[in-house]
Amino acid sequence: MPAIERNGKRLCVAQAFGTSRLCACGCGEMFVVTSITGRQLYATSAHKERALWRREAMRPDTVRRSRERSRAWAAENRGVTQSNPWLLGAPAYGQYLPGGAFSLRVTPPPKWAIELRNTRGLHGLATALVGVPHDAHMPMFSLIPSASSPLGWGLYVAAPESALRLAGRQVDSVLFDRRCLVTCGPMFRIKAPRVTKRGHRRLRIDCLTPVLIRSDGGKRSHTSPTAANLCSTLATWTPQRLGAQLGESDIQIKIVERHTHAEWTDMGGKFGHVGGFVGHLIVDTNAVGEWLLRCCETIGFGGRTAFGFGRIRVTAC
Repeated sequence: MPAIERNGKRLCVAQAFGTSRLCACGCGEMFVVTSITGRQLYATSAHKERALWRREAMRPDTVRRSRERSRAWAAENRGVTQSNPWLLGAPAYGQYLPGGAFSLRVTPPPKWAIELRNTRGLHGLATALVGVPHDAHMPMFSLIPSASSPLGWGLYVAAPESALRLAGRQVDSVLFDRRCLVTCGPMFRIKAPRVTKRGHRRLRIDCLTPVLIRSDGGKRSHTSPTAANLCSTLATWTPQRLGAQLGESDIQIKIVERHTHAEWTDMGGKFGHVGGFVGHLIVDTNAVGEWLLRCCETIGFGGRTAFGFGRIRVTAC
């Protein structure tokens, strides 16, 4: 960059014309922009090359090839024929989870606040909006409690085409047998979690709404969670909802502490009383389990996520 003399000081062109500013490099380091266009994103060319290498290294196909080379090398040079599930890495996945989320506004607003006990009305409205055939074992959307949404709830839709069709639109619908106008906010893509460390991970799981774990076709509710049914719940449907290829043997979970209690919600009508657990758990899991649990912060954990159940918060201990 050519220099200019001003008041006995040598300045670059960007500084001389007042276009320099302090910015954060892609690696997090602060630097002064010296480009006259102000479009400099990296402190040096070396930083740019490193950032591009990292971006390439995180692509799912690159991760798969790298892991396959490591597996083949370990089998040939160390005689390793079976992997340790605790040392498995998080799934090779894209940048975003499928679909997207948006807020909901209903005009005229409902006469009473929508809580878990009456989300069945909002569930019916969302089912009509999404327009995807109902599947008891594969919910196509999840209701998300949201303080910023005018209705108090947001909507995550897994099918990309349905989410794009609804985002930012106004649709005539019915809520609690009343005609209404539903306004969908702009769609937000949800970034897939990045779990880069392997091995044992100590996590705390807080239940924001009751978590429902059921078996025998939904006839039996497990209100006192065990490591086995947590692992089974994560492995059975969560990977399919995310389009990930995982087996139950890939997920390792041990409960370190359990501070939960049963809670039954009367949803009324044909749904009756629904049993789940609330409180918090501290678990020891591997990278696969952590990745799935962090995905469940968006898509919900367990059953009835389309009614707002199974909302969890995951934090590292």
